[in-house]
Amino acid sequence: MIPDKCRLIKFLLQRQNSKSVILDVCRQMLLPGQQARLPVISRVVDMLNQVYKTYLEAEMLALASETASQPDVYRRVIIDQSDMYTCVFSVLEDNVEIPYKFKVAVLIEYIRSLSQREIPVQPLSLWNLTHQHPSTQPCSPTPVHQFLQIMCLVTLQNPLLTYS
Repeated sequence: MIPDKCRLIKFLLQRQNSKSVILDVCRQMLLPGQQARLPVISRVVDMLNQVYKTYLEAEMLALASETASQPDVYRRVIIDQSDMYTCVFSVLEDNVEIPYKFKVAVLIEYIRSLSQREIPVQPLSLWNLTHQHPSTQPCSPTPVHQFLQIMCLVTLQNPLLTYS
């Protein structure tokens, strides 16, 4: 496999039927022993979310114009938030070997990427992930953990709100 994860994801995004491989690469980037550095993860989620944003915009245009044409964006691999939450970020919940600060940093980086592209965060899925307390102090969440929970609550109250 291509060792440069950004080049690999860029390559896979150009291929049809590569969704499961992309999700597997993203999941592996979070695992101990194969863990990527945060800037690499940031670039990867930026690429994925840019394609996702393009898809969402094409959907909105198609709904507005009521045309049946299928632009090229429909032939690309789309990794949406539910894919990331269920297939990639679930590793963060299940693996106690992953440092808690790394888990939080990855989630914040993902939220940043969504917000930068003005994609509303799906709060319920995020809430499930952030509702986990650090295993070392189960009754005392960190300030970052509390921040993520507050973001989820604010988003639930105002679903059109995005974070810049």
